[in-house]
Amino acid sequence: GYFEKNSVHRFMSSAGQELIFHMDEQGTMRIGYDGLPQDDWPQVVEFNLPGRDGIVWALDKPLKCPPQLCPLKVEDTDIYTFYTAACLTADLPGEENVKKAFSAEPTEIAKRHPDKCLVI
Repeated sequence: GYFEKNSVHRFMSSAGQELIFHMDEQGTMRIGYDGLPQDDWPQVVEFNLPGRDGIVWALDKPLKCPPQLCPLKVEDTDIYTFYTAACLTADLPGEENVKKAFSAEPTEIAKRHPDKCLVI
């Protein structure tokens, strides 16, 4: 956290990859390395947090591992669809304990009451 605005610093990581720390003129810090597109550089959201063996910086997304350190062996893509539900009221006819039932199966409760609930 001791970087001047609009500055670039290079440090060797313990994995042997030189990391680039770039702070823009608004004070936004991003971390990347040569060859990684700047759109993929994560932003530092918190820095100098106490850690077990030093300080920790929190990033808004993972820093991609360079291909020479982490060669891709197999690519596996999983796709998940998430649903959520919301109701205008907890007074839903035929439901005994709406709060408990909704926490266990919100989409099922919402489907039973389409006039008062919405599944997204």
